[in-house]
Amino acid sequence: MPSTIKRRPLNSFLGCISLRNGALITGILSMIAAALTMLYVIFTNHKLYTILIELPQTTIKIILIFNLFMTIVISGIMILGVLKERKFFLVVWIILGIMLVISWVISVIYWEIHYLIERQYLESVTWLLIGLVIAILYFYLWLVVYCYYLKLKEEDQRLPYYKPANSR
Repeated sequence: MPSTIKRRPLNSFLGCISLRNGALITGILSMIAAALTMLYVIFTNHKLYTILIELPQTTIKIILIFNLFMTIVISGIMILGVLKERKFFLVVWIILGIMLVISWVISVIYWEIHYLIERQYLESVTWLLIGLVIAILYFYLWLVVYCYYLKLKEEDQRLPYYKPANSR
């Protein structure tokens, strides 16, 4: 009876870098992006908006800074999981990462509609193009980490039944 082989969507990062190193790069980029965004939010007076409810600017900034801090922490845990080859440490980043991709796409659609209603066509096209490029890039980076997780899972399934207490 032939065995079914599950294939990962990616076997490398950018076609020439291992998934492990790609996952490390993704974690580092995630931490840098979160830190830079945090600094921008703290040191500028850029007005921030929420989609569903009106909140004071201070409240929005506190929530956003907390979320960005948690992104840094979770990315650090993901990097540790990659370095130690512990797939469990990747799970939270994978779940939150796909949630961020989905929420980003929703945000792009919302602002696209907003700009069209306001007849701000240049902003509409600019936001759509930049927003979609960022969504595709972030999804690819998420996919790299997810495929590395699948690779670790496949390796775990090849191990014998006995595993020492300190293994994955």
